[in-house]
Amino acid sequence: MTIREVDWSKIRKIGLDEFAFQKGHKDFITVIVDLDTHDIIDILEEREKDFLRVYYQGLGDYFCNQIEDFCSDMWGLFQDLAKEMFPNSNIHVDRFHWTVHLNKVLCLI
Repeated sequence: MTIREVDWSKIRKIGLDEFAFQKGHKDFITVIVDLDTHDIIDILEEREKDFLRVYYQGLGDYFCNQIEDFCSDMWGLFQDLAKEMFPNSNIHVDRFHWTVHLNKVLCLI
């Protein structure tokens, strides 16, 4: 479900995050954000690797090769898929999830 008309050729930095409609359930959606404009550019009904791979392949090699930065939480699936699909991108963990992880580690000290 594309939110608005998107000029995919201008997008260089994307962020992904998934949301559950109800805590403890497995009904997730994935939100894709243009990190330059902070606009939501798409909402996907799944977060599974095969689904996301097909989605990105549908946007074409040009799109995948133009992505310079990819940001998501620390979920390995998102990170692994980014390495596979966006060969020219730097892969980042978003600040929120990085801070949560850091706080948990510091509490163990």
